[in-house]
Amino acid sequence: NAKNRVLAFLFAAMFLCLTPRPSQALLLLESYVFMNERSGSAVMTVKNTEERPLAYRLSWEQVYMTPDRGRQIDRPDVAIENVKAADPYLYMSPRRMVIQPRQMQSIRFMLRREKDLPPGEYRSYIFLQPEKIADLRANNDTSPRILQGQGVQLDMLAGYRLPVFFLNGETTLDVSFTDIRAGKNRKGKDALFFTMNRTGTRSAIGKVDVVCDKGTAEEKLLVRKDVKIFTELNRRDFSAVLEAAPSACKTITLSFVPHIRDPDYKGGQPMAVAQWSGP
Repeated sequence: NAKNRVLAFLFAAMFLCLTPRPSQALLLLESYVFMNERSGSAVMTVKNTEERPLAYRLSWEQVYMTPDRGRQIDRPDVAIENVKAADPYLYMSPRRMVIQPRQMQSIRFMLRREKDLPPGEYRSYIFLQPEKIADLRANNDTSPRILQGQGVQLDMLAGYRLPVFFLNGETTLDVSFTDIRAGKNRKGKDALFFTMNRTGTRSAIGKVDVVCDKGTAEEKLLVRKDVKIFTELNRRDFSAVLEAAPSACKTITLSFVPHIRDPDYKGGQPMAVAQWSGP
């Protein structure tokens, strides 16, 4: 009836007038944190890129990688093979922080040294949980702010997770490429498809460089950044869009280069190399 139509219109209008603020712009200056026995400590830095203070509570979580690239968070009822938590052996400071506009904040990690700790990789995630900072106005009113009589301003708080690795004692890692092929991706663009395999006691984290050898010159086709296979997986499938058609290449070379912050692999030298010359 007419009354219901009017109510529906008013509800829709109110919904459209809700004006969300953009998600918090906290810039993480590192993608990963690495520690080993020799370093004993590590520091990560974050920056508030907004024009207002941001507050966060810091805690630990266990995040697991699944074959379909999904992630499971805090599953104490599921035993994950080859994954050891790092947080029981680390101090983290601070646990809560308020970052002023355009300022940076350091987060420090220190090793709790324990005797007879088995060698291997230990991994946990730091979770930066946003906390609301009350926006007090002259009359101490904390109700949602009205924007020129047109809408309500809402806060959308975004959390951040980042893996922290503690490498204890001797660790091993071997990486290889298989199932390399060229083709079209779902959008019809030239792409390279490949499988990366991991064996050993630690995760593979880094990038893949793809170089085209045309016979007379070499051309870097792409850099596939943030390639990772955690210890709970032995292989992952990847794809990457090519900037040039692979038919122009006599051979294509793939190189896996470990992450520059990885304490065991410095210098930018590739750990694994494979060549592909077409079907």
